[in-house]
Amino acid sequence: MKKILRAPSFNIPDGHMERVQMSAELEGIVTKMFEDLDKLDVAGVISVFADQVQWVDEFTRKWTRGSKDSLEAFFSDAVKAISKMESKSSDFHTVVSGDSGLVTFFLTQTYTYEGNNVELEAPTTIAFVREGGAWKVSMLHSIPLT
Repeated sequence: MKKILRAPSFNIPDGHMERVQMSAELEGIVTKMFEDLDKLDVAGVISVFADQVQWVDEFTRKWTRGSKDSLEAFFSDAVKAISKMESKSSDFHTVVSGDSGLVTFFLTQTYTYEGNNVELEAPTTIAFVREGGAWKVSMLHSIPLT
């Protein structure tokens, strides 16, 4: 007589699968944003940002707050001095609550800036808001450890 094995039943909390899908969606947006950055595609990078945004970066090492247009101007100037950009992200952790999301991860980048080779490692945080039904980056914080 064959014994029939049944898979155990799992009680998945309400909303859990939706949170998992949103987490994957936000991580996908982050990955795509850095792929566009590696290509120095300013329009692609800017497309994922909210109309109002805050960021801090390794060049200015200060907070900048303003419109998406000001961020586009910043990136447009920065890419003039950058080449050979390569970004790798790891150790993702995502939290979603309603129309807000937070993604933390470890960013490793190499690039050439004004003729100098740069290698950096930076714990990075990106905050998302839902704007017009789409997830948009409202805050980017990435400062290298070295």
